Amino acid sequence: MNLSVLSAAHKVMFLLIILAAVIIFIMIMWKTAPQECYTEINGTYDRVITNVQKCADLCWRKHDYGKDLDNDDCFVVNVYSENGNVTKTDLENEYIKCYFDVVEQGKSYRLKIRYDASVPEISLSII
Repeated sequence: MNLSVLSAAHKVMFLLIILAAVIIFIMIMWKTAPQECYTEINGTYDRVITNVQKCADLCWRKHDYGKDLDNDDCFVVNVYSENGNVTKTDLENEYIKCYFDVVEQGKSYRLKIRYDASVPEISLSII
């Protein structure tokens, strides 16, 4: 092969490696982009559940997935479901515990999202 072909092949390989590195970097940053807990959660049944769970997840991550030793009142949010009752079974999972039975549609509630280090868990309670 002649020298110019090898030189061009090296340049192309170098550009492909840089492009792959940039794509990987963007993918990592996209996954770790900070999310936000909205203090006003109004809307459909599904939107309320998704956003309350997002807030609980942010609190859980903030406290090192249950390894932190300090209790913390992470968030207080206002919740209003337009089209369905949100029950404790809709929100609970392996680390989220609800201390209420239902958020009724058409009523406003203030919800405290708290990290409890003694259990450890994220507790959801109506205040």
